[in-house]
Amino acid sequence: MGLATLEQLHTICEEVDFETDKVYGKVDYLKELIRKYDLGGASGPEIGYLKRLFVVVNDKPANITWFSEAPTLEDTITMVNPEVRLQGVRYPIYESCQIGYSGFKLRAYKVNVTFQDIDGNEFQAEMKGRLAQFVQHEFDHLNGILVNNFKPLQRLIRWYRSVASPIVNAKN
Repeated sequence: MGLATLEQLHTICEEVDFETDKVYGKVDYLKELIRKYDLGGASGPEIGYLKRLFVVVNDKPANITWFSEAPTLEDTITMVNPEVRLQGVRYPIYESCQIGYSGFKLRAYKVNVTFQDIDGNEFQAEMKGRLAQFVQHEFDHLNGILVNNFKPLQRLIRWYRSVASPIVNAKN
């Protein structure tokens, strides 16, 4: 396994079929990438596996409210066939990606997530903070969206820094 091509990264992924898709090896490889490169998460598309699968770092278990029985958790959470619903206001957050892109994205502080584990068991939870950011970032990858797809937001931030920010600072 290796890293994906740019074309693969812009692909909307298909759902994992537990009857035919072998996900265990892919999950182990994603976890290895996270540990090796100190990432917040990694997704199937990033390794050329075009299925709805990602792993995120569980850095603060207190940032999760489970609506179902909680799975056995490690330092990471594996999400198969996830559905993510954004909650509340979105904030511009600077992100970077292991494939070399970086920039500002609008992210919600909280998300509701429904997903399956690698055995097909379904879970529901509300996640907040950095964990919610990691989930949104990896979920974008499953939908063929990269950080650099949000150029209008990048231009707005640059405009604010060059025009609006000096005016605001001058008044203070």
